[in-house]
Amino acid sequence: MRAIVIKNFYSKTNTFLLEGKKAQHLLHVARVKIEEEVKILDGTGHSYLTKVLNIKKKVIELEILEKRESKPKKLNLAVSFGLTKKESFELSIKQLVEIGIQEINILSTEYSQRYEVKEDRMESIIESAMEQSNQANYPIIKFQNFDEYLENEKNQIIYFSSIETENKDLIVNKNKKYNLLLGPEGGLSRKEESKVAEKGSLVIHLPTNILRTSTAVNFCSGYTLGKLNL
Repeated sequence: MRAIVIKNFYSKTNTFLLEGKKAQHLLHVARVKIEEEVKILDGTGHSYLTKVLNIKKKVIELEILEKRESKPKKLNLAVSFGLTKKESFELSIKQLVEIGIQEINILSTEYSQRYEVKEDRMESIIESAMEQSNQANYPIIKFQNFDEYLENEKNQIIYFSSIETENKDLIVNKNKKYNLLLGPEGGLSRKEESKVAEKGSLVIHLPTNILRTSTAVNFCSGYTLGKLNL
């Protein structure tokens, strides 16, 4: 079923007119037809099952058939990583949203990239991933300095290091919440890794090839979620 994100969607009646980019996407990309069902995701945990009643030029008339509440899956996992190159950053965000990660921290580290992330571009990527995965809850995304992140993080940090450690396996408690930490391209500096260790973090090295950040966030998230038996 086709899905679109309309943040904080509300309609006084059981029918409404859809215009603009969302309507253009449904008409020219999804090529919806009259009587076809479309799901609306409002970003706050609600989804609306609708049906196409009429199509006039650039406007679609939809009828609301049902409102549903969708609670976010309890993954007990947040993900934090250093700001990477734009292509890798966008792919990382897309994949994390599709997995269902609800808390994402973008960190300014010693080796992270230095550029301004455009809010409208990031919102477009997030909504595209939500529509792809039928994710009804908008993720919380924060931009933080590395030291600020370490100081404020209350949950157990799991740091995946590119340097071999004594820890060969990850042992977790599925009733606890964890924060997965990865560096940008180039990883964390030695000074930053020392701070992570001083925080009492779980430091894990997986016997993989050197991974791009966009691959690492996906791989390590799946690995950790597997250990949490979710």
